[in-house]
Amino acid sequence: MRILKLSILLAVWLGAVGPVSGQMSPIPGFPPGAFQSRAALDAGSAGGCSQATTFLARTSGLSGTETTAYTNLICGLVTDGIITGTLSGAAACGTKLDALWIFATNTTTTANLNLCGTSATVTINGAPTFSTDLGYTTDAAGNNTLNSNFTASTAGGNMALNSAHVSAWNITGGAGSSDRLIGNNVATSNRVTLRPLDGTSNTGFTINNNTQDAVAGSVRNGHFLSNRSGASALQIYLNGASLGTGSSASVALTDQALQFGGDSTGGNGCACQIASASAGASLSSTDAANLYSRLRTYMTAVGVP
Repeated sequence: MRILKLSILLAVWLGAVGPVSGQMSPIPGFPPGAFQSRAALDAGSAGGCSQATTFLARTSGLSGTETTAYTNLICGLVTDGIITGTLSGAAACGTKLDALWIFATNTTTTANLNLCGTSATVTINGAPTFSTDLGYTTDAAGNNTLNSNFTASTAGGNMALNSAHVSAWNITGGAGSSDRLIGNNVATSNRVTLRPLDGTSNTGFTINNNTQDAVAGSVRNGHFLSNRSGASALQIYLNGASLGTGSSASVALTDQALQFGGDSTGGNGCACQIASASAGASLSSTDAANLYSRLRTYMTAVGVP
C-alpha cells in the first residue's frame, strides 16, 4: 500500500513539472516522461564515441585532462570523416589514415601507440628525450630518432603511389638546415621527406619520388602536412593552411619505414620536439584544415604551446 501511495505521489509531481526533454521510451510502472531509458542515461553521462572508447582501452595512467583531450580528438576526427573506421582490426582508421601517433601524452608507452590499430608501433633509435604532454626531442646528429615501423610498400594500407600524405607537429622553432622532420632512406628514388626550412628559407618535401619540391617558408615549428594527390601533384600545408604546391612526378611507393627526427640512414637529424605525426592517403584541403584544428585543440588541452 505504501509503495502504491508513493507511486501516485510521484506521478502527480511529475505531471506538475512536465516531461523530461530528450527522453527515451517510458519505464513500465511510471508515467510517460518520468525517466529516460538506462541506455540514454549512460550515453549522456559517458559522452564520446565508440572509437575513443576502443583506443582508450589500450592506454593506462591517463589523467582526466588527457582522457578528455583524446576523446575530443578522436570523436572530432570521426565527425570530420577523417576517421571512418572502428579503430580495431584491419584498416582500423578507415580509408584516409594508416597511422596517427600522438607523442604529446603521459608516457612513452602511450606515445608509441598508433591510434589506427596495433600495427606501426613506434620504436626508438638511440635515446630521444621524452617530455610528458610535449613529445620526443630528437637531435641534429640523427642519432636519436623515432622509427614509425610503417613502410607504405608493404603495409597494404591507404597510402598509395599517387595518393599519400605524411604530417608531423614540431614544437621547436629556430633556424633550420637540412634537418628532416620526416625522412627515410635518401639513397633510393622513392623517398618521403619533409624539411621545414631546408637551409635556403624553403620548406622541402618529397613523397614517393626523389626530386625535392620546395616552397618559401619562414618558420620551422607548427603542424606540417605534405600531400600527394596525383602523379605530378603535391601540396604542403602549415597549420592547416596551404603553404604551396609541387609537381615532381611519382616514381614508386616508398619502401623504407618512415622516421621522425631524421632518416633511416642515421643522418640528417632534426633538433626537433615532435608532438604528433600521421600517414595515410591523400587528404583534401578541408581534411588538412580539420586535422590541424582537432590536433590544435588536443595540444592546447595538454599544454603544448
